[in-house]
Formats: sequence, structure tokens, C-alpha cells
Amino acid sequence: MRIRYRKFWNLNLSKTAWLIIAGVTLLISLVFIAVALLGNSHIEDQNGPHNYALCQLTLEDLLAEHHSSNSFMSSRIQSGSATRVSGNLRNCDYTKCSFRAKKFSGIQAIHATKTDRNPLTLHISSQVDAGNMEIVILVDGAFYAYVPVNSTQTIRLEDIAQKLVVVKIAGESAAMNITVERTLP
Repeated sequence: MRIRYRKFWNLNLSKTAWLIIAGVTLLISLVFIAVALLGNSHIEDQNGPHNYALCQLTLEDLLAEHHSSNSFMSSRIQSGSATRVSGNLRNCDYTKCSFRAKKFSGIQAIHATKTDRNPLTLHISSQVDAGNMEIVILVDGAFYAYVPVNSTQTIRLEDIAQKLVVVKIAGESAAMNITVERTLP
């Protein structure tokens, strides 16, 4: 009695094509493993679900020029025109900047402005669903103001011509979103 095997895929691919398929499959698997491992490198929320104050990150961390962050399932939307910001903060120089993440840890610049005109008005809206978050405004690298989370605030800055104004966030496993929009005369 002769047994016939039915081919599941009737593909006549070369050895090179099979190696490419195997390599792509391996690469996709490694990406999934890396994402799973990075998900555990967030700063743990140590003060409960309804206390949004930072536990580990400090104002000194926020004032530092170089910082890092880790976000999971995040998006950044930017629109509008640029002012005169240069260097690393150039990607934050838009009329409107929005950022959201299912999980965010670390420090990140959200918005930057450098202009000849006065005053500058910032409209900042934020929401935190879990974890800890803090929002600060810096003028030429110096602390200017804290912005309350889970609120919509309008902040008017006078005498900022030729100065760099930066809005930064700090998060510890924060499920959050923030929108910053500037108005210039």
C-alpha cells in the first residue's frame, strides 16, 4: 500500500528564497522579544494609582541637558510652523505638539520655542491615567514653572525674546497624554 503525502504549500522556492524567509522570520521574532524585554525597563510607580507625584525623578534630572526616556505604544503629533530653535530641540519646535503613551518613563522635551517677539502664550492640556508625571517649563535652561497635571492651563511668558523656552515632561510608568500649543503676537 502506497501512502501519498499532500504538500501543505506547493512552493518551489530556491534555497536563497527559503533563507530570506527564515531570516525575516527570525528578525521579526527578535523584534517581538526586544519589545517584551523593553516593556519591563520602566520606572515603577511607587506611590499608588491616584498619586501622580514623581518618586524617583527630581527637578535636577529635569534641568539636565541630556536625558532619556522609554515609551510603550506612544505617538507624537506635531503641526504648524517653526521658530528659531536649533540643535536637538529642533524636532520640538512646532506651533502645536502632542504626545501620548500607554507607558512612559524618563524625561522628554515636548515643545520648544525661540523667538524675537513678546509675549509667548502656552496652552498646555494634560491627562494622566496611571503612574506619575510632572510638567515643567524651562527658560534658557533655568526652571520657570511647574504645570499641574490633569488640567488645561494657559501660561503667558513675558520678556522671552531671544530666549529658549522648553516644556519638558518627566514620567514614571505614566499612561498619559499632553498637548502644548503656542501663540505668538
